[in-house]
Amino acid sequence: MLDLGDGPYTAEEMRAWSGDRTVRASVIRELLLSNRLPVDPKGIRLRGVRIWGNLDLQAGTTRCPLSLYHCYCDTQIPLDLSGATAMSISFTDCLLPGLEGRQLRVQNLELGGSTLSGALRLEDATIAGVLNCQATRLAAPDTQYALNADRLRSGAVLLSGGFCADGPVSMVGATISGALSCSGARLSRADDAGYAFWADRIQLSENAQFDRGFAADGAVSLRNAEIGGRLLARQCDLRGRDYQGCSLVLDGTRVGDVYLQDMRAGGSIRLVGAVVKGILVCEGARMQSPDRSRSALVADKIRVSGDVYLDRLRAAGTVRFPGAAIEGSLSCSEAQVGASNVSLVADKATIAADLFLDDGFTVGGAISLISARIGDSLRIAGATLADIGVALNATGLRVGGALQWAPTKAVDGEVNLEGAEVGQLEDDWSGDRGTANGFWPRDELLRLKGFTYAAIGGPHPATVPERLSWIRSQYGEDRSVPYSIQPYDQLAAAYRAVGQDADERAVAIARRRDLRVYGDLSASRWIANWLFDKTVRYGYQNWRAAFAMVVGYLSVVLTSVVAQHLNLVEPVGSIAGLHPVPSAMHCIANYPCFYPAGYAFDVVFPLVNVHQAEFWGINGAAPGGWALITITWIMTALGWVGATFLVAGLTSLAGRR
Repeated sequence: MLDLGDGPYTAEEMRAWSGDRTVRASVIRELLLSNRLPVDPKGIRLRGVRIWGNLDLQAGTTRCPLSLYHCYCDTQIPLDLSGATAMSISFTDCLLPGLEGRQLRVQNLELGGSTLSGALRLEDATIAGVLNCQATRLAAPDTQYALNADRLRSGAVLLSGGFCADGPVSMVGATISGALSCSGARLSRADDAGYAFWADRIQLSENAQFDRGFAADGAVSLRNAEIGGRLLARQCDLRGRDYQGCSLVLDGTRVGDVYLQDMRAGGSIRLVGAVVKGILVCEGARMQSPDRSRSALVADKIRVSGDVYLDRLRAAGTVRFPGAAIEGSLSCSEAQVGASNVSLVADKATIAADLFLDDGFTVGGAISLISARIGDSLRIAGATLADIGVALNATGLRVGGALQWAPTKAVDGEVNLEGAEVGQLEDDWSGDRGTANGFWPRDELLRLKGFTYAAIGGPHPATVPERLSWIRSQYGEDRSVPYSIQPYDQLAAAYRAVGQDADERAVAIARRRDLRVYGDLSASRWIANWLFDKTVRYGYQNWRAAFAMVVGYLSVVLTSVVAQHLNLVEPVGSIAGLHPVPSAMHCIANYPCFYPAGYAFDVVFPLVNVHQAEFWGINGAAPGGWALITITWIMTALGWVGATFLVAGLTSLAGRR
């Protein structure tokens, strides 16, 4: 080794070096490429040396390694290694004008601690071992990438340990058989599209690390990447945004696990169509859309083989998972989503386990779960939902387990459960919740048509009157929500399934009564409904009609006895030729006798005929006769009404059986 001092040296000190530290670049070229002069097998090693002139190894094949430590290349022309084939090249803590290494083939390329005043270009290069740029500083002109390694092939790439680039980094289509480490790197400028790190279609066999203080003033793009290990973007700061307002783009990427814990993003995070073979963790992350009406986290049609953790997430914009397929749980505990219109979208998403919107989960806009599929439970407990507009749209939702409803306060936004299906409904009606409709919305803001559940559970379920009030809270004075019998039938079925027959009957009666209040009935149908209610309670209390008919029968019996003894009952059949003339008080052989009990049967029970009314009747012309006739007419009318509703009630009962 030619050792003229191991530094460290400042750039000013290096530029002040005189001729006694100078080695001509042409000499180094001669030693590397020519066989005329002998070299040590360890290669050419220089420390603390000023290299004068342009080091040009383009298309050459070196016969030994080149190692420079604390050296200064005194030229404004970048080192040219384009198309070269080298054993190993190391520039450690050096001051370089830039490096051209397109199509370079080398075992290892070491630039640790060096400062390049120009770009580092490694397009189509092949580095069998490691590209080491730890603590390297790159400063490219405004029109160039600080590092361009498109289609690079390398064993591992280290852009960490204080790596700084005053310019964007491009690794589009690179193939790395090891890991890509950008931990602690600083990227201070973006390209025209807004990207500070652009590595679409990159292929990594191991981890991609953008953590431990990684910061970029532009977006990081890894579209359609293949990452065999994990993507680690923990505790990083992605301040910049691309032309779409995104700070991190992983659309179509296939990766093992994704860790975005405690990261900060000045724009959106995109994982559209991504495939995560493990888990997705965004715990404690901070992200925002360019404005609150747009998306902060976009994961449309993502596929995740494990769980998704959004706990303690702070998102100033919509969180989107429509069409997602998550084989574990989706947890949003303590998350705060401040979107002004729609906060969480998981329409047509499939979540194999649970969806947790609990323990301080807070949204400023709607939650949309239209036609989503949740294998286990949906937990909305300890959450704060939107107070205006739509709070929850879950039309067509399917939940295999329980829907747990216990928000922190009464919801004043619309909750739509039309066509939803859950295994069990668990809502909390304890304490003040019972007087506040279980914290479900009122005044036509609740939609329950088609909502089905196999059972009702939970530690504090609603009473029957409270549950009926819950159903009635769908309707308001302006009748904008049409009356539906399905919510009542569903509630009755739930009570019937657990043997609560009295509660089932109470709900069934209330359903028919509420039809008069909330249904659009004509006058005739309203009257029929009212009569059916007052007579047999819609078939659930048929004894009422039977009792009324018995009372009417006894009344007619008494009336008939009185009329008989007042001689107000006279024969109405043919009495020609009969002598003496028959009377109600005395029977004769050729004319039926008068029996008050039988006469009452003919008057009150229209379906029973004992033929008394065919032969006997009350004389209305006699004093007091009209009053008795009026009574019989009334009893006849009531008998027909009672019999009609009794038959209808029995028919309705048989139909339910």
